[in-house]
Amino acid sequence: MNEIKVGIIVGESTTTEFTFACDPKGFPTQWEYLLINSQELIKGQLQPIQILAQNMHNVSESPTLTEDLDLQALERLKKHDLGDVKVYGTARILGFFSLLDKDKKQVLMPRRPLTPGMDVLLAPSAFLKDFFQVPKEEALYLGELISRPDVSVSVSVNGLRRHLAILAQTGGGKSYTTGVLMEELYELGATIIVIDPHADYVLLNRDEKGQSRNKNIVIYRNPNSTSRFTTAEMGNVQPFTVKFGKLDPSDVAELAGIKKSDNNQLALIEESVKYLRNNAGVENNNPYDDIPDTIDVNFTPQDMLDVLQQIHDTPNAPEWADIPPEAKKTASRVMSKVRRFTRRRVFGNTRVPLNNFLQDQKISVIDLSGLEQEDQDYIAYRLLTDLYDHCSGQPDPKPVFIFIEEAHNFVPEPGKKRTRSSRSINKISSEGRKFGMFLVLITQRPKKIDPDSLSQCNSQIILRITNPKDQTAIQDSAERVSQDLLDDLPGLNVGDAILVGQITKIPILAHIRPRKTKEGGRDIDVVTKLKKARQNASDQANTISPTDRDERERERNPF
Repeated sequence: MNEIKVGIIVGESTTTEFTFACDPKGFPTQWEYLLINSQELIKGQLQPIQILAQNMHNVSESPTLTEDLDLQALERLKKHDLGDVKVYGTARILGFFSLLDKDKKQVLMPRRPLTPGMDVLLAPSAFLKDFFQVPKEEALYLGELISRPDVSVSVSVNGLRRHLAILAQTGGGKSYTTGVLMEELYELGATIIVIDPHADYVLLNRDEKGQSRNKNIVIYRNPNSTSRFTTAEMGNVQPFTVKFGKLDPSDVAELAGIKKSDNNQLALIEESVKYLRNNAGVENNNPYDDIPDTIDVNFTPQDMLDVLQQIHDTPNAPEWADIPPEAKKTASRVMSKVRRFTRRRVFGNTRVPLNNFLQDQKISVIDLSGLEQEDQDYIAYRLLTDLYDHCSGQPDPKPVFIFIEEAHNFVPEPGKKRTRSSRSINKISSEGRKFGMFLVLITQRPKKIDPDSLSQCNSQIILRITNPKDQTAIQDSAERVSQDLLDDLPGLNVGDAILVGQITKIPILAHIRPRKTKEGGRDIDVVTKLKKARQNASDQANTISPTDRDERERERNPF
């Protein structure tokens, strides 16, 4: 293994960082990987080890080329090579390899500080490839080291068992990176469900040329969605609504804003659901029982409103309504509450069976684009609640990866209006891993997301973030995000990311690889659009008559 010396340790060093002097004409760049041959006390004996470190930043100085000299003096010193320029680097220690349980390697931090005078070497690429290697069966290939494009970067799928957050400011590449992660999980056979508020992932089953890749990537689209992509562009689109007839009285009461303590109002809802179910052929009189998928129950919020109207208009209530007289007096109040959601755009007469989302090696994208935030929230709540109830009841659950884009809108910070879906997300983040439910929260505003949910994400993929409040929120929620890493965030280019947490042995700065699938969340090409607009305007101008053209010219140049 060829070792290239790039400096010597100087001054004070600790077990976590050191300073080194280097050649002004050949110093390592920021984020370059370094190697130091040292010794460590292992099992009571000093043993040779190779410590991996990363150059965080460089400082250059000169005792002669100072700001108090004028330009002419500086030029003379420079001409005679009297600048005496010195360059120093500050490096963060990443750890060293140690064997655990036979041949299994683990990364440990040294307990002995490096000493001044030690040589600092450039870490060979072969060493880095070995250091960052992830077993093939659990590897998710995301890209390459920023400082070493010849060293690929993979993270461990096992690290996702403690949830993941993907964080970046707008335009930082978070949806692109998320797409790369989904591609890798899919290749490993994962079941993936995506809550997609802005149609960022509806082209996942298309390659860059628009060709279909796989039929097991399905876009579930609400009929009221106003996605910027057509069905033909997305391909493999199926309708998705919440079937109102499947809701039990407690679900309807919650939608209407009826509290559990409002017994009279709840009684009206219960009798209405029971009546509508009976009319649909459900023989069981318990309105809280689940309706089997084999029974097609079709009734709408308007149908319920009609039943409540009948209760309201019939003296002493209809004979089929088993309600106390005092409950009938609240019918008009309940009707006004139900009327609020008769215009909601989430309900329909079709229901996608839950097992459709839980098939092996399948990506289900729930396209919520164009819907009101309240409707998006309810759909997410309904789906996540049903998923949790199902997965928590399985004796041998399989892993399900749930991606939530714009997560700050679904699980907002304390003090904001609580959403329905926040209850389900918080429950999954704290308990879901026991049942094979693994969250990926995606947001451009870490400050605006519930810190309890964010702190449950033991791994992070962090792209460019410049807002200090968002940086602070990241540091507060992630134990392994140091101040040094936070300081690096504004300097990241688009597509550069910091990978930290249980998905990787040590923090990694990587450049995300190219996508295999077509991205739906990219910004529009303004230059191309404007060029097309000019061409359209020119074509239109050429089609008008000479008289109209002369008139338009006089309007533009009246003199």
